[in-house]
Amino acid sequence: MSDTGVDSVQKYLGRSWGLVLAFALVTLALGVVLMVWPQETVVVVAVLLGIYLVVSGIFQLIASFAVEGATTGLRVFGAISGVLSILLGIFAFRSLAHAVTVLALLIGFGWLLRGVAEVVGALADKDLPGRGWAVTLGVLSALAGLVVLAWPAPSLNVLVWVTGIWLVVLGLFEVLAAFALRKVVQEA
Repeated sequence: MSDTGVDSVQKYLGRSWGLVLAFALVTLALGVVLMVWPQETVVVVAVLLGIYLVVSGIFQLIASFAVEGATTGLRVFGAISGVLSILLGIFAFRSLAHAVTVLALLIGFGWLLRGVAEVVGALADKDLPGRGWAVTLGVLSALAGLVVLAWPAPSLNVLVWVTGIWLVVLGLFEVLAAFALRKVVQEA
C-alpha cells in the first residue's frame, strides 16, 4: 500500500519533529517576550521600521533613475516616494516617540486604505463571491485604521498584547503538533 501525499508529508515532518518543536518553542518564547515587554517591543519594531524606511527609500530613489524604459512620470513618482520614505525614516530616528508615531500612522493609514479599497472593490464587482463578507471586512479594517489613528499609543499596546497572546497559543499548538508528529514516526 503506497502513502498518500498527506501521509508522506506527515512522515517527513515526523522525522523532523525536533525542528517543528524548536520552531514551536521560538514562537512561544516570542509571544511571551511580547507580553512581558510590550512597550520595549513597540520601540524595537518602530526602530526597525525606521531602518526599513531609510533603506527602502534609498533603493526606491536609485531605482527611479536606474530603470530602463520608465516614463518620466514613473521616475518622478519613484524619486518622490523614495525621498519621502527616507525623510520618514529619519524623522523616526529623531526620537523613540517619533518612531512609535510613524509606526502607528503607517499601521492606521494602511488599514484604513486597505479597508476602503476592499469596500470599493467589493461594491464594484457584483459577481464577487462572498461580496457581503468582503464589504464587512473592509469596513472593519477601515474602522480599525481610524481607531489606530485616533488612539495610536494604546492601539499599539493592544496590538502587541493580542499578537503576544496569539503567538503563545500558536506556539502551544505547535508543541502539541510536534509531539503528535513524533508519535506518527514511532508508530510507523
